[in-house]
Amino acid sequence: MMPAFPKPMTTKSKPLPLLPVSTYDYGTELNNEADTYMADGNCPVPVGWLEGPFLPTGSPFNIRRPHGLVDKVLSFIERRAVFDQPQLNLFSAVVTCSTLMAGKISTPNGDVLSILSMGLAPSSAGKDAGVSSPKELLVALGLKSLLLGKQGSKQALEKSMSENSTRLMILDEVGHSLLSASKCQFASQVAPTITEIWNGKHYLGSGAAGRETWDCERPNLSAYVTGSPDRVYEASSDAQVSDGCLPRWLLARGERKDIREKLEPEEDVVADQALYAELQAWMTSTMSESIFTATTPGGAKPPCASITKEAEELLDLHEMQYCDYAGQVKQHGELYNKANQVAIRVATIHAAGRADHPKNAKIEIQDAQFAIEMIGVSMRNYTEFIKGMNTTERSENLEKILEIIRKCGRDGVNHSVLIRQIANKFVQKQREELLNTLIESRCIIKQAVGRGTKYVSVPGTDL
Repeated sequence: MMPAFPKPMTTKSKPLPLLPVSTYDYGTELNNEADTYMADGNCPVPVGWLEGPFLPTGSPFNIRRPHGLVDKVLSFIERRAVFDQPQLNLFSAVVTCSTLMAGKISTPNGDVLSILSMGLAPSSAGKDAGVSSPKELLVALGLKSLLLGKQGSKQALEKSMSENSTRLMILDEVGHSLLSASKCQFASQVAPTITEIWNGKHYLGSGAAGRETWDCERPNLSAYVTGSPDRVYEASSDAQVSDGCLPRWLLARGERKDIREKLEPEEDVVADQALYAELQAWMTSTMSESIFTATTPGGAKPPCASITKEAEELLDLHEMQYCDYAGQVKQHGELYNKANQVAIRVATIHAAGRADHPKNAKIEIQDAQFAIEMIGVSMRNYTEFIKGMNTTERSENLEKILEIIRKCGRDGVNHSVLIRQIANKFVQKQREELLNTLIESRCIIKQAVGRGTKYVSVPGTDL
């Protein structure tokens, strides 16, 4: 007789320690819970499959190699890799599969399979394989029309989605595109539109005088973009994490590589042709509807994937755990809320890749566990991302205030005058913290003036 499934964590569960945002590890606590749970005698199903190899053996992140189509697409990318970057390659493979299965299967609750992912790695570290390989695969399958590059405006993206509801956007060095929201339409308009389309709901075009409105039913827009960490940190802000923009994106990280670690791309024509043949067989299926249609108009809702009781319970446990965390890490709680939505999509993609046809996808325990592990990796990466982002953003804020004080020369600037100039940029607590930092670093001096105070910059000092 199967043991009873343990009750999910609730607000009555033992609370987790509230740590400062800068030091909070978004992934560790969940993984500790999952490890304990999966090893516990109350686990609802046998977990023998979990003894399979991690990806790759000895990898610093805990995620097992996928099964089915996701594994085959991953191998396709790996054969073209100049450096071993397992996270980048895996996340690119999942995004690619989300496009290959778009419009043919929905999650159990009827959502689209759109996946957004960002791969961060230093320059020349081997990001190319995850960018170029999906393009090569879709072109070989005759699906070049599904590919999207950088869109110059919100209207261009809307028009592309109205023409074909399934799209795969591939971008390299996205940090350059995001750096200047005031000067670049991609940062100010296109990127927010991508996250809006991600929901998969009926999208109403923005419209403009003298042209048609480009609407789209059930859009399936997936994206894999890459960039160097410093560039993306510089272009990002806490607001983008808090308002739910960045949390929709799965985050992968690559490590700096030495030239001595360079791989020799492995040409395997037989394996490539086998993958093409398998996908072409889906495309020319005798079923009433082919697996891919490059001109899919959207609108029709595909069947929902089925899910076993055990997999559903495990994903419910994951969701309850993340809801608890979201309430405790209030500033970045949206990371947890959106992660729950992404997890079921990843599980559906993995299950569809193991089925003889995506329409027959059945989410089992291994699909749920793969999704949870992948989300956990992304969350751990966000820990480092937020640290790096805050470090860069904080340095810029310090420099802005210091520059205002420097311009006042030896006379300095009165406290009240300075506050009026920066009041709309920083809240009171942030202003005080930044000013104290400048004083402690001896970049400025605080002096008493009558009943008030003023700040004077110290010549020859830098942050």
